[in-house]
Amino acid sequence: MKTALFILFFGSVTTADAKPIDPVMGFTIRSTNDEELQYAKIVKKADECFDKQQYEKALELYKRAHLFRKKDKYVIKRIRETKRKIRQSNRRMNSSSTIQNEN
Repeated sequence: MKTALFILFFGSVTTADAKPIDPVMGFTIRSTNDEELQYAKIVKKADECFDKQQYEKALELYKRAHLFRKKDKYVIKRIRETKRKIRQSNRRMNSSSTIQNEN
């Protein structure tokens, strides 16, 4: 009975009408085109690399995602954070090599 009422009220609904949830951002994807899905996969992989401290690879992926959505605040923020982490890592490496050279 509930199914019949649903169909009467909403009409026929198919799985093609369903909008996938962006696995990275947690909201409904605006469209189901390949670019949106590719964007979500790239950001997810970039986040995984960032968490594993693979900052160079993460930065490359965030920049690629940025090509899909130029004004995406999340990706812009992550690019800044990743660049900062790379600078910090480089400073640590430089200071440790300086210490080794002094010995």
